[in-house]
Amino acid sequence: MINIAVYGTLRKGQGNNPCLMGSKMLGTHQLKGYSMVSLGGFPAIEKEEGGSVLVEVYECGPEAEQRCNRLEGYDPDATTHSFYDREEIDTPFGAAVVYTMPGILEERGNDRIDSGDWLNHMGSKRPVYG
Repeated sequence: MINIAVYGTLRKGQGNNPCLMGSKMLGTHQLKGYSMVSLGGFPAIEKEEGGSVLVEVYECGPEAEQRCNRLEGYDPDATTHSFYDREEIDTPFGAAVVYTMPGILEERGNDRIDSGDWLNHMGSKRPVYG
């Protein structure tokens, strides 16, 4: 089992949450030291002092982890860069991994999400499922 912290389209009620089917939601956590940007239909985060991102932490089996890796374009065996990277973080529920995109905060044109909450940012525009 592995804990995965999610902050965007994998969160409860969002379109990619079914990737976490069979996983147990442990709770939410305010992840300090990270900031979020919108890449249009989905967000990305990276380390940044003073930032904060709201995450949901799930306890996942190997199948859910593989589905999340595929969705996020993360290949642990890649010799070149994956779409997202993974970092280990501490949460009140134990260690977890979170998908990050180093260098994303420096790119021009990315819409910063100061609240660190993807669902709040999407407001009434967000699709809700289930």
